[in-house]
Amino acid sequence: MAEVVEFASSKRPDASLAQRWLERINSPENISLLKRARMNVAFEIAKDQPENALRHWQAGLELIRQSPKSPAAERYELSWHAWKEQVIQRFDPNIQTAPNPEEALANVM
Repeated sequence: MAEVVEFASSKRPDASLAQRWLERINSPENISLLKRARMNVAFEIAKDQPENALRHWQAGLELIRQSPKSPAAERYELSWHAWKEQVIQRFDPNIQTAPNPEEALANVM
């Protein structure tokens, strides 16, 4: 279900459809914190709320950084940063994202 909410939010920016799917999740406490962060980012994209989307993205990054260090965790963090660039460009395709993640965030805020 969480994947459906994410799809309805990000691939088809339809907040009402995403909300309906979100309400169908019987046990949201069983969804991992990182999956919830992704779902929340996508939901905020659908609602056209860039500040909230980036806030949830940041929460996900903190979860990744709290995980044990490993090559897989490092790759996941890199992909999380790449996803942030896609999130930023969803709100403004003209923004040239910066190699430094904090610099990219400053362009949106």
